[in-house]
Amino acid sequence: MKNVKKGQSVIVYDRYRFALPLRGIVVALSTANDGVQVQLTESNNPKYPVGCDNVWVSRRQLRKFCENA
Repeated sequence: MKNVKKGQSVIVYDRYRFALPLRGIVVALSTANDGVQVQLTESNNPKYPVGCDNVWVSRRQLRKFCENA
């Protein structure tokens, strides 16, 4: 996902930390690389509970979340 903006709802695909894709909101964008900080709105890993905002992933691990789709 190339055009990531703060406050955007996304789906996070990270098979090593989460068993299923999770929803979250973009909190910050890295200036050094393609990293994106995401605050989780759902979780299936006790190390990363709902509301956790210390999850950094690559832009390639994100998809746009559309509620109307």
